[in-house]
Amino acid sequence: MFLEKDQASINIKKKQILIINPQQFGYGAGYFYYVKYLRKFFKIDYLTFDKKWKKVEMENVNIVYRNYNTNKMLRLLDFIYTAIKMTHQLNYDIVFSIDFNLVFLIGLLCRGRLKIYDIRTGALLENLIKRFFFNSIKLFNSFFF
Repeated sequence: MFLEKDQASINIKKKQILIINPQQFGYGAGYFYYVKYLRKFFKIDYLTFDKKWKKVEMENVNIVYRNYNTNKMLRLLDFIYTAIKMTHQLNYDIVFSIDFNLVFLIGLLCRGRLKIYDIRTGALLENLIKRFFFNSIKLFNSFFF
């Protein structure tokens, strides 16, 4: 009886989370399992590209696909614009963004009580100058989250 009551209170108080990941949903194990376990506690919207691979569906997760087969720059700007538009239309408690080009625009322009910038690794290049440059870009992006 107590378990049912706790489960009902969890469903009533679910916070909203937006996950922004350019990799198609279901093809990155780490983020797939984030969603799998967090969907019990959060209302999850997942913004991703549709790369025309087999779509992975998950119950209680709203997956928003954007077209991948366009000009690279237009594709990226459309993806960022869609993320910004979604955060302005819905009041997300958490905006969780994966590292990609121009991700600082997400941190700068998206609304959300908490913004998380997920960096899995820094640049591991042998060339010291290139490594410094790419890691500096990640550092710059992090200032906006």
